[in-house]
Amino acid sequence: MLENYQLRYHARVQLGGGIFRSPWLNMLLACAVIPAASALSASLLFVGAIALFVVTGALQYGLARVTVRCARGQNWSVGQVFCGFNEGFVKTLLLHLVQTIFIFLWTLLFIIPGIIKTYSYAMVYYLQQEPGNVNKEPTDLLTESRRMMDGYKFKLF
Repeated sequence: MLENYQLRYHARVQLGGGIFRSPWLNMLLACAVIPAASALSASLLFVGAIALFVVTGALQYGLARVTVRCARGQNWSVGQVFCGFNEGFVKTLLLHLVQTIFIFLWTLLFIIPGIIKTYSYAMVYYLQQEPGNVNKEPTDLLTESRRMMDGYKFKLF
């Protein structure tokens, strides 16, 4: 039976000498940022909920950036998850606010339309990454995402 330090050593060797050199582990770490922020804010109740709402748009923007870079085979790092805080933070906050309001209003009709609109608006942060879409209005991005997701919502599900 191998000791714990031997198991760690073998794992490091299989990962190429460093755990954070593996793109899959980096992506897993990048995707864990938003749930970790949610868990942290849940303990702070009202103030935490407001803080989470303010930072969620920027974090989702950063996660979209990392995902796009990874899919295109470009270099990226886990720190890029936080790029939404210094690249148009107000625009991502406004986009998140408008998206949340629209989803909330659709949810008032019944829960199913809210879920459908959540999937319809799933591409807004990816669309915001494109060079021509940087200065687009949030409603234009939501409309473009809705058009893009026509016929593909179940695939995303």
